Amino acid sequence: MKLIKGFIITQVEDGYVAIVAGGESLRNENIRKFNGMIRMNKTAAYIAELMKNETNEETLVRNFVEKFRTDEKIARENIQTVITALSGAGLIQ
Repeated sequence: MKLIKGFIITQVEDGYVAIVAGGESLRNENIRKFNGMIRMNKTAAYIAELMKNETNEETLVRNFVEKFRTDEKIARENIQTVITALSGAGLIQ
């Protein structure tokens, strides 16, 4: 799985947002349908950044556990929440 190309994830005050970058990315139908931004916390932004490259859930879990020093169950719950949100917006290929 991979986040569709064309999003910029940036820190805004105490959170993060993902917005459409524009340009060539607007050729993608899902990007054109997306209108707005996605607000994220630090962990969601980290997961989304990892998803800019092709990955799978096990790799995401491994990286999340290492980065945030948490257990696998909490990592999976966080990752599933982010995947569900991004997928629901049509942003995962």
